[in-house]
Amino acid sequence: MILIDANNVHKGFGGQSVLRGLSFAVERGEHVGLVGSNGAGKTTLLRILTGEEIPDEGSVSVPDNITVGLLSQLPVYPAGTKGGDVIGPFEYETDFSRVCRGLRLDRLLLEGDMSRLSGGEQTRVNLARLLLRRSDLLLLDEPTNHLDLRACKWLEDYLSGYKRTVVAVSHDRYFLDRFARRIIEITDGKAEFYSGNYSFYAEEREARRIERERRYEKEKREHDRLAAAAKQMHAWAGKNEKLHKRAFAMEKRAERILKTERPKTGRGLKGEFSETGFFADDVYRVIDIFKAYGGRRILDGITLNIRGGERVALLGDNGTGKTTLLRIMLEEIRPDGGSVWRGPSVKVGYLPQTVTFENKERNLVDTLLYELDVSPAEARNRLAAYHFTGEKVFDSVGKLSGGERSRLRLCILTARNVNLLMLDEPTNHLDIASREWVEAALDGYEQAMLFVSHDRYFIERFATRIWWLEDGKIWDFQGNYGAFVSAREAGALAPSPRARKEKSAARADTGIKMSPLGMRRRLEQEAAMLERKIEGVEKELFDVGERIAEAASDADALVALLEEQAALEKQRDGLYVLLTGLSTVDNAE
Repeated sequence: MILIDANNVHKGFGGQSVLRGLSFAVERGEHVGLVGSNGAGKTTLLRILTGEEIPDEGSVSVPDNITVGLLSQLPVYPAGTKGGDVIGPFEYETDFSRVCRGLRLDRLLLEGDMSRLSGGEQTRVNLARLLLRRSDLLLLDEPTNHLDLRACKWLEDYLSGYKRTVVAVSHDRYFLDRFARRIIEITDGKAEFYSGNYSFYAEEREARRIERERRYEKEKREHDRLAAAAKQMHAWAGKNEKLHKRAFAMEKRAERILKTERPKTGRGLKGEFSETGFFADDVYRVIDIFKAYGGRRILDGITLNIRGGERVALLGDNGTGKTTLLRIMLEEIRPDGGSVWRGPSVKVGYLPQTVTFENKERNLVDTLLYELDVSPAEARNRLAAYHFTGEKVFDSVGKLSGGERSRLRLCILTARNVNLLMLDEPTNHLDIASREWVEAALDGYEQAMLFVSHDRYFIERFATRIWWLEDGKIWDFQGNYGAFVSAREAGALAPSPRARKEKSAARADTGIKMSPLGMRRRLEQEAAMLERKIEGVEKELFDVGERIAEAASDADALVALLEEQAALEKQRDGLYVLLTGLSTVDNAE
């Protein structure tokens, strides 16, 4: 059964066409990913589907007897609205428990004023509302924006079992791979269809582009041949009207041959990072770093290093201190304790979340002349390699979009002989094409890289090592993101043995020594203590589980119990990680 039927939809704003004859249909129960560049009309289409916008031409049909839920990018609530007010009453206690736990909606968040919540918190509350309503048609506009990695994975798992219809606008390629069973791309105001997930779409889109290019070139050759023949015939015809008529007929045939529009090229960036000639084992070290805010210690004795050529992803839940650690390493803020060591020949290039330039009025060419020791001609060449051409190079940098500013900063960084790149959410809020451009620029970079990102597609592509930051500690994993996720789900992660050994060495340097036998006995005692604590927490969890079953009809009591259960589970998981870490250190000794 068709749930959405869009036919020849046109929509424009301020004289600018956005949708130009778009047509598509969505069957009941389908999970569809809606993709396209920023400004292509994806959000406009969702608003048309909910009736918030009316098409200028064409029609959209959605059955009257179905419920439609929309997750907006920027939800607006009346003053004084609380998180719990947004979710409101619920019918299915099991779903409420599952959704609250998955999105980590605790009592403080549900009782908080929506206007005071962060963008991520508002997204989680609004998402919970829609999931609990069990809408027949769920419309999600960038649902993974502001969600941390764990919440993204939970949402994907939840939607994989969601039997109703879901249409999601997203630039999150990893999410689209796991969620979507069909992709609709909006390009030039019309729809193209791909019967698979994002990976299928990316491969098929390129295959179609190549085929269109081949077809266009074939038609163009035949057009040019006929046009040239017609021109020659006109020249020969003189006053012979019959030959002129044949030439005119040949020209019309030539025009009819051009049926295929020339496809837009998917050109990658041509910029390359300058070679530094520097490659070392130790590029950067953080040694026993401590940092606290408002009495809360977010970095608790972090000791790690980066080696030459490594690509390290610094990951963790929102608010765990990833950007703080990055800024300490950049020496923008000072730690409360510990130190940072940088190799003497290390030159750092930094790409922040929000790229700014000193003078917003400078045009792109002048910005390169100011920041780099290059000629105007070389500046134009460098800009062209990053898709800044024609009159665009004389625009002021203040007019650039977020993706364009990131691209311009990368253009500058490639010329600076950097051998350690630090990136803070380099693909944040970029559309898929811009993400691919950024990745293309980084592909040829062979020196050390440290980056913070929620973009799992980007992480999977670049990371060779994972640092997971949680409760002030770093879990150091050698391997790519997929292997890290598998290890974490199997409970095989532990604090870095290297970090523990470095701490032991530091203690030895201050005169604190312990024999191997003494060390083993101490580890055994700590392990026994942790096992007793785990047993106690498991008993508490059993008791809470029984109380949750009894309080299924009491919303306030249920929320409090779920909060208590989540805290106990976190405590238990942390104890298991510590126990695993002790075992790892014992074996290493």
